[in-house]
Amino acid sequence: MVTFFKIYYRQLKEIISAIISPPFCEHCKIFLETRSVFCDECKLLIRPIVSHPLQIDPGFTVPVYALGSYNGILKRLITAKKYSNLLASHQLGQLLSQHVAWKTIKCDIVVPMPLDWRERIRQGYNPAYEIAKEIALVREVPLKSLLTKSQDNNGSFFTVNVGLGQQLQYARKHIVIVDDVMLNALALRKAIHVLQVLKPASISILVGARSLVV
Repeated sequence: MVTFFKIYYRQLKEIISAIISPPFCEHCKIFLETRSVFCDECKLLIRPIVSHPLQIDPGFTVPVYALGSYNGILKRLITAKKYSNLLASHQLGQLLSQHVAWKTIKCDIVVPMPLDWRERIRQGYNPAYEIAKEIALVREVPLKSLLTKSQDNNGSFFTVNVGLGQQLQYARKHIVIVDDVMLNALALRKAIHVLQVLKPASISILVGARSLVV
């Protein structure tokens, strides 16, 4: 019954959205028959990259999945997000939920990369959370904000905001960390170190775009 209402709500939302805001390609601006971020021709402009592991420690790597490299239309979409364009974050979430090789991704929980309070005020919202929310809705997996980001004199650091009594429920789970872009991976490495306290079965990274040199 719950699933029926979720499907009905999603279809009703799509109908109302199509009336209020007809679908068009975010790159070339042509109108589309069905809602999509980009038209088929513009999707071909995304430069796909093979999943490449990120080394966290010697002997410990995690897979990184991305739509493509950080350039072209993906870079413009992410740059739009940086200027408080909430829609751009939702569009990145749609692209990631539909155009990444999900059959190869082990995912029980999606975890957005957090912002500290200063970044949150400056941005107005957390883009990674909005992206992860879209992915969780489409892929039907739980979204959990397991991380908190703070700053001190030594830079940024992360903590797990899960009590000791609740940590066991995340043990042996496949966690996917979601962010908009991976350029130097410094913050992601810190976050993964912290999440290891939960003893997950695996940790993967899912981003809209990534640098080819990381």
